[in-house]
Amino acid sequence: MRQDEITQVTVLIVDDDPGNLKMLNGFLRQQGFRVLLARDGWQCLESAEAGQPDLILLDILMPGMDGFDTCRKLKASPETRDIPVIFLSALAESDHIIKGFSAGGVDYITKPFRREEVMARLSTHATLRRQKKELKFLHDRLDSILKYSPSIITVMDANCRYLHINPAGQKFFDLPD
Repeated sequence: MRQDEITQVTVLIVDDDPGNLKMLNGFLRQQGFRVLLARDGWQCLESAEAGQPDLILLDILMPGMDGFDTCRKLKASPETRDIPVIFLSALAESDHIIKGFSAGGVDYITKPFRREEVMARLSTHATLRRQKKELKFLHDRLDSILKYSPSIITVMDANCRYLHINPAGQKFFDLPD
C-alpha cells in the first residue's frame, strides 16, 4: 500500500490497556494512518458509528463487553457492518480464533505481535475495503446507466440467452418489468 493511500485510512484501536493504546497509536500514526481510540466495547460502538473508520483493531479481553460481543454488535448495525474487524489478542488458542471469525472478524493477530505483521494485515484489509467500495460505486453506476439509458441495452450469455434487458429494451420488446 502506498503512503498516500495509508494517509487516507482511519483505524479505530480498541483496547482497555492504556499502554497498548499508546504504543499502537504512536506506531500507526508514525506509519501515516489516521487513528481513533476507544477503551472498551461501548466506546468502540460509538466511535465506529460516528467516525466510520476503515478498519477496527479490536482487543478481546475488556471489561463490560468483550471483543467478541462488540464485534457482533458492529456486524448487526447497518452503519458499521461493513467495517472490517481485526482481532488483536493474547488469546492464541484456535477456539478463540475461530470464535473471532464466527463473530464477524476478518483477521486475527496474536500478541505479542510484530509491527510488520500488523502493517501487512492492515494494508491488505484496507486495500480490500477500498476495492470493495470502488466495485460498489462502479456497479451502482452501471445500474444507473442501464436503468436510465434511452438505448436498448442487453446482456447475453455465450448461448445467446438474455441475462439482462434494460427498461428501454423491455419497453421496446413489450416485456414485463
